[in-house]
This record gives sequence, structure tokens and C-alpha cells, in this order.
Amino acid sequence: MNIVVTCRHVSVTEAVRDYARRKAEKLSKYFDLIQSLEVTLSVARDLHKAEIVATAKRGPVMVATGETHEMHEALDLATARLERQLTKQKEKLKLHRVRKPEQAEQPRARQSSGDGAPLGEEGPDFNSDAQARSDE
Repeated sequence: MNIVVTCRHVSVTEAVRDYARRKAEKLSKYFDLIQSLEVTLSVARDLHKAEIVATAKRGPVMVATGETHEMHEALDLATARLERQLTKQKEKLKLHRVRKPEQAEQPRARQSSGDGAPLGEEGPDFNSDAQARSDE
């Protein structure tokens, strides 16, 4: 997994960059098909913003942002949001995989006998209904 940490309009310390890399590396346990993560750190006035863009082999490109007054909190918020997106995407893929075998198990076409009932099943028994009414 490729992790790129960039900074816009701010110079951050190496400790903050390492923190961003460690948080980004932990995201792979939620969705193992991640190819790359781009972490962008920026400051606008007194708000610190962290944006994480995840690119995966299958599925959409996922983006999560966090804005607070502290850079570490912004990173935590963005990673928490991306965790939710990644787990949701993983569940969607799991559900999609489960459906395929079920469709293969269903019979493709049922042959019918001459009376319109499928083979192996009897059609409606009209004679038994008439006998039941005549016995009453």
C-alpha cells in the first residue's frame, strides 16, 4: 500500500507526518484491497484540516475529511470517518459475493408435463374437490 503525506499552506513536524502514516497504515485492516492513501494536511486561519483519499482495487474512491483546532484531532476524525466508509464497502463486497453461489443453486428451467404441472409434482386435483362436495 502506497501512503503519501502532503502539506498545504503549512509546514508540519516529522512527528505529525509519522502520526499520519501510522494512522493511515492501520486502515488496511478494515479493507485489504486499498492500493494507495493520500493524506493532505492544511491550515486555514485557525482550523486544521486533514483529508484522506483512499484508492482501492474494486469500488469507488473514498474521501474523508476532518476539521478541528488541532492537527492530531483532525487526523483522528478523518481516519474514523474513512474507517466507517471502508467497513461499509467491505460489507457490500461480501454481500455481493454471497449472492452469486445462491443464484447458481437455483434450477434454471423446470420441465413440465403435458398438464402444465412441473415434473415430479402433481397438478391440482379437481376430482377430490368434487368428491368432497358431493359427500356433504
